[in-house]
Amino acid sequence: MPLFEISWEKREIKLQDVVIGAAMREIWDIVDAAAASDAPVMIRGETGVGKEVAARQVHQRSGRAGGTFVPINCGAVPSELLESELFGHRKGAFTGAISDHKGRFEIADGGTLFLDEIGDMPAHLQVKILRVLEDKAITPVGAIQETEVDVRIIAATHQDLEKMILSGSFREDLYYRLNVVRIQTPPLRERMEDLPELIDFMLQRLNKNQSTGTTEISKEAMELLTQHNWPGNVRELENVLHSSSVLSKGKRILSKDLPNTVLEKVEITQGTSSDQELVQEKNTPLTPTPDRNEKKENEFSTNEIPSFGETNQTTGTLSAPSSISADEAYDIAYASARKTTDINLLEIVEKEMIQRSLKESGGNQVKASAMLGITRATLRKRIDAHNIRY
Repeated sequence: MPLFEISWEKREIKLQDVVIGAAMREIWDIVDAAAASDAPVMIRGETGVGKEVAARQVHQRSGRAGGTFVPINCGAVPSELLESELFGHRKGAFTGAISDHKGRFEIADGGTLFLDEIGDMPAHLQVKILRVLEDKAITPVGAIQETEVDVRIIAATHQDLEKMILSGSFREDLYYRLNVVRIQTPPLRERMEDLPELIDFMLQRLNKNQSTGTTEISKEAMELLTQHNWPGNVRELENVLHSSSVLSKGKRILSKDLPNTVLEKVEITQGTSSDQELVQEKNTPLTPTPDRNEKKENEFSTNEIPSFGETNQTTGTLSAPSSISADEAYDIAYASARKTTDINLLEIVEKEMIQRSLKESGGNQVKASAMLGITRATLRKRIDAHNIRY
């Protein structure tokens, strides 16, 4: 079940109790003002910012709270069915209309109708919505007489309606009818001060609804989340926390539990503590645990495989011996791998390079991935694929 799944029944949503930043305090002030009237409301904002939550709050705080809150996504219903969904139809109105059907306007009578993604509504239905706002009545498909309805309309969109008006795809008169009270919901990236409270709220909610057992997040994981720009906004945050809670093996989300979609987009500088956390949490040596393949690779004596250099104890970097060239070093490495097996040479070399880069970087995956020229997410996948333990 989605965290903020909306049904037609009355339901308390107390998200405003945790979003305390200045941007959201202003939003809730407008919500309170809108709830005190019966005027149409237009909610603007990017996808996933919580426009429906704001709409429901207007309803729950208004004099219509005893009525029904009925949402419909105008872009999710095929245009040929949307009229019937909104206004209903009478028996025999079209093929398949075997009985009378109440539309969303009639269901919302005495309550609130939430027209989500109003910008996707076809032009011919925009005219009908305008008529409802003016006449307070609807005409179901196939009906002759109008049916009076007492409905408060709240609309929402992520689109630029002003540009749509100029292009002729949205009616200007409908725009002014709906845009009486305007609520502009800010994207999550513009209210990052709310992130800790949102995360805590969502983790508690997930644990309650999904029994995840995860109720905390580490400092390092939190730092990574604050560096993400959240293009999917609150909805994306919910998804990330749900995924991370499933992958977490304890009550706390660690940086290693975060999905690759977040890690690959976050700009991590060297020295970021996210990977130091992994070393501390695991508290195990950085030397990989040998498996059967590694045992075969290590069967060679020091006489068979010349040393490639020594590790500088101060910097931790490997130094190449001055007696051989780079080409000779590659020849030796290739010959050593060939003695191990006739197949999967690249896999063996890749595993060795990963192990050595991890050792040289002190177990820091960020530094190791930079040395290898791959993303940290790709490095994590390779570590798992090669069963490298550190």
